[in-house]
Amino acid sequence: ALQAHMEKYEQNDKSFIYRQHANILQILKEHTQLFSGVLYLEILVSSIQPCGFIYSLTKALKRREPRALDCLFKTFIAMMAPFLVCACGEEINSQLDNLYTSIYMNRWYEQKPKSRKEYLIMMIAATNPNYVRLQKIYY
Repeated sequence: ALQAHMEKYEQNDKSFIYRQHANILQILKEHTQLFSGVLYLEILVSSIQPCGFIYSLTKALKRREPRALDCLFKTFIAMMAPFLVCACGEEINSQLDNLYTSIYMNRWYEQKPKSRKEYLIMMIAATNPNYVRLQKIYY
């Protein structure tokens, strides 16, 4: 349906649409590059934190200090932090998949041109795989 609809446009309109598509993809790439360093640091720190808390926990248990319960709680929280990031990312991914499915199943090609443009932008954003990229590692 999209291809048949695109054939109705003139060549100038096609180049405009392709240019807009390229601009959207460029913005998404810049967004990924902007936040990848922050996420890399977050994952690095969250992987080192449990080691420090486990060390404090073992020291507190050997000395039979009451702060051992506090260290146990901090260790548990530090070990769960990366899993929460993964769970939130999975939720965002499933919501984007649902958004794409609902837009695609809608009769977006019969809408007004302004609404159709908004639908196309959302479809383009939802078709790209959603992942967090950190130093060539995909999550």
